[in-house]
Amino acid sequence: ERLNLSSMKLHWEVKRSDVGFGAPVLFGGVETLVSIGGRSSGSSIPMGASIPLRENIDDGLRTAALELSIYISGNDVSGQMISDVENNQSSPLAIWDIEQDQPSYWIPVDEIALSKRGTLHIGDEVDATILIQNQGNADGIAEVMVTAVDSEGNRRILGIEDIFIPANQSSEHTVTWIFATQGANWLEIEITGQEVDRGPVLVVENPTNDGMLSSISEEMNPVILSIFILTTLSLVTAIIYSARRRVED
Repeated sequence: ERLNLSSMKLHWEVKRSDVGFGAPVLFGGVETLVSIGGRSSGSSIPMGASIPLRENIDDGLRTAALELSIYISGNDVSGQMISDVENNQSSPLAIWDIEQDQPSYWIPVDEIALSKRGTLHIGDEVDATILIQNQGNADGIAEVMVTAVDSEGNRRILGIEDIFIPANQSSEHTVTWIFATQGANWLEIEITGQEVDRGPVLVVENPTNDGMLSSISEEMNPVILSIFILTTLSLVTAIIYSARRRVED
């Protein structure tokens, strides 16, 4: 039998999906089903309807876990009703999760800027500035944790901070990094409990400048340095000899 197209209706309801069985209906409605192509008979009749979800989901629900359920009703031209087996309010024909508006954080490639590079030593201080983008469709507060890691597996948390980032915008976060161990060192960045990036690997050396003589030796060539040392020793010897002469006199 041919369908009575004017009787075909789509019933829809929206509930919270994180409540479980028996969740109350937040809102719903009934829409007229329209035959796609104008067919009213056959083993499969494509039909469609528009559901005004966005108009009914207010800002307070856009970040909530919601689901959409539907069932259809109607009859054919002889008055025989569409079967309601697994096609009713308690046992819907279909259920879908509604995509939530939520933030989505990431760090673009090479967006960890360091205030110093080159030769680094234990005790050196570097500011690391991290650019964090929110590519989601909702504002969010990102919990950013920056950890310094070395090649021995030692970990030091440099800072934990909550940063508000509006949807489709970015924010910078800066931490101070003081090197404590030699060898390979790098930063790991976690946002809301998930690791999202690692900084460049930096090689840290032990300090080599111990005292004035080492500082001078880095700046003088070996010949001048030798003359400087001999002259210094001669002066020290002369002072000691002169002091002894005065004591004897």
